[in-house]
Amino acid sequence: MKNTILIFLAVAFLGSCKESEKQANPSSLEVAFLEIDTVMIDSKGYFFYLTESLGKSFLSRDTDILYNLNQKIPQLELVDLNSLSLLDSIPLEREGPTGIGNYPVFDGFQLTENGDIFFFAWEELVKLTHDRTQVTKYRFDNLPLHGDVPLPGEVIRYRGLVTDNGKYYIGFYGSAEDTHSRHGLVKIDLKEFTVEKINLPIFQ
Repeated sequence: MKNTILIFLAVAFLGSCKESEKQANPSSLEVAFLEIDTVMIDSKGYFFYLTESLGKSFLSRDTDILYNLNQKIPQLELVDLNSLSLLDSIPLEREGPTGIGNYPVFDGFQLTENGDIFFFAWEELVKLTHDRTQVTKYRFDNLPLHGDVPLPGEVIRYRGLVTDNGKYYIGFYGSAEDTHSRHGLVKIDLKEFTVEKINLPIFQ
């Protein structure tokens, strides 16, 4: 019996209101439509990690490959969305020079345009190079940050995003006393360690 797995893929299509006066009205509304499709994936006998219902997955820039993080082993599962089949499974190390850490749960991960992988842990940001030979760990409270650094009693959260070129981390900062607080955004140069705060009125 052919091993398959059902994966729900959401593909967003941008549409717009096409009223005749749209060009004359600069505030005309553009509407985004969401289409849900269900596809069947040939697992080739492999058992996908679906405990989190693809909650820890990432779509490649060209939308051809779906990366799913199996946090238990750990490893990355690659699905070819053109052939709708398992492409590969990449084992990851927890310890050693290429270890990503012993965290039982990662908040997420992200691939940059050159193939580096960033893992968002509770207390640090972990970078694994594209050839998986080197790991860099960023703990912002231990780095020589300069610029618009957090004030005493403020901390930088690790649930954020890395720019496509892998140069900047963008995430929230807030009170050290309240893990849910958000005062605004920070943009951190991951090479120079310069910090830029972006205050948002919504958090004031």
